[in-house]
Amino acid sequence: MKKLLSFISFLFVINLSFGQQKTLDVRHINTDEYPKISADLWVRNPDGINQDAIKLYEETSENSVKINFTKKEIVKDSVAKNKCIVFLILNPGPYGNAELNWYKNVVKQAIRKGAIKKGDKVEVLNFNNESSGQLLYPNTISFTDDTTAIFKKLESISLRDTRCLCSSINDRTLIYQAINQTLDQLEKQNLNMPAGVFVLADDRACVAGSTGETPGIRSKRLNFPIFGINYYKPNQINSIKTLCEESFGLYYSDPSVNAANASIKLNSYLNSFLQRQAGFYYSFNYNTTYEKDGKSHAVKVDAKSDNTAFLLPSPNKNIIEWVVANPILAAIIFLLLGVSVFLAMRWHKNEKIKIEAERKLQAQQMSNIDKQHRENEQLMSAKLSAQQQELEAIKRKEQAQRDAEQRKKVDQENQNRDKELAAQMVLAGNYPWFDYTMGNNTKHRFEIRIPQITVGRAENCNLRIDNPTVSKNHFQLNFMSNGEYWVKDLGSSNGLYVNGQKVQQSILKHGDFIQAGEMVLNFFI
Repeated sequence: MKKLLSFISFLFVINLSFGQQKTLDVRHINTDEYPKISADLWVRNPDGINQDAIKLYEETSENSVKINFTKKEIVKDSVAKNKCIVFLILNPGPYGNAELNWYKNVVKQAIRKGAIKKGDKVEVLNFNNESSGQLLYPNTISFTDDTTAIFKKLESISLRDTRCLCSSINDRTLIYQAINQTLDQLEKQNLNMPAGVFVLADDRACVAGSTGETPGIRSKRLNFPIFGINYYKPNQINSIKTLCEESFGLYYSDPSVNAANASIKLNSYLNSFLQRQAGFYYSFNYNTTYEKDGKSHAVKVDAKSDNTAFLLPSPNKNIIEWVVANPILAAIIFLLLGVSVFLAMRWHKNEKIKIEAERKLQAQQMSNIDKQHRENEQLMSAKLSAQQQELEAIKRKEQAQRDAEQRKKVDQENQNRDKELAAQMVLAGNYPWFDYTMGNNTKHRFEIRIPQITVGRAENCNLRIDNPTVSKNHFQLNFMSNGEYWVKDLGSSNGLYVNGQKVQQSILKHGDFIQAGEMVLNFFI
């Protein structure tokens, strides 16, 4: 019992500790050859894991169970299409123009090589400690996948007057606090794609020491790896190399301070980012010590630095296996089954004799009442027809009631969904709106408070535009559960245009222009 409680306690800690992102996981469990179990051990560490250090434990075994690894392969079934990247750049102060230009050029050259794809989310932040106390610039995140916009953000970084709050060379670096604030921002984004922090700094700037969870441990827990591109300076005292290693990121430092080499390295880090996040599969098999009992059993995988656990579904014994395991009980069951069959056959024989006698009596009675049946046949047919019609009416009524209840349920679900989406729409602090001009150049604003609206000339449209070039139901705007706004042409006569391009449907962004006939509406979020 003590061993069982210890094993259950382990599973509880593994599954609930700190809400940490898994670094190990057992997937694709196969029990077809039970007791031989085959599965894939997923490893988040992109550098892999020492197979010889992995131990497997079952609660029925005192020692670890022998595990056989068969192959290692790159994960292909869960590689994401896009990534979220934050470039965190040191602002070196009023005399660091050459150093700041180096950071900018490294990032630009890497991006020009195609490291940023359509649909990626990219932000550029710079950091240093000003007299005002602000650390990150800007202090909020605004993502984009437009390389031109990224370059503008880079160019907007200007040298700032800074103050150093160093107390000793053993203090943690300013980079630690900047990374922690960046992780705060990323954690608030509720991202649905892999994310990472790319730090470009000289590893020398420092402020007063900090305490608590290091950014390396924290980023590993959140699964936001840290990558470092170092502007090399002698006597570095606050390197983030350890943070990169702790979080499964990479670190680059070149004493030659060659921007071209650094950009090549940064480009390779960005292009391999999604695959590194996907991890590896280590296929393995082992012979379980659990008996076939139709239950799920706990199994622990211990890799020293990382641990995981899974539930192994044990199949039921087939009839032959069950009989071999329970011979006395099987003999009793077979005996009782034989007696039951014998009694059933006797009962069946007696029933057959009884039924035959009843059939003869019924035949005699049928002869006497045949005439009466023929006389009543027409009357019974009429009654049956009436009953059938009544039954059909009842069925139709019940079906109509079920249909009405189903419609009511669907309507309620749609209302609940619309309420949730409407609540989500205003999370940014305001509802989205259209700005447009009508009649005598009067400007109008229409605030969008529901997740689906129709725009057109008809009276029942949410936004009615009285213009002959606008169709009665021209287009529809939908807010999606993923936070996107989509516009869709409802079969209009003059078509639908977004930013000058004719579309059937399209995602809308802040500031987009929508043209319906002669009307132009400006969309804002």
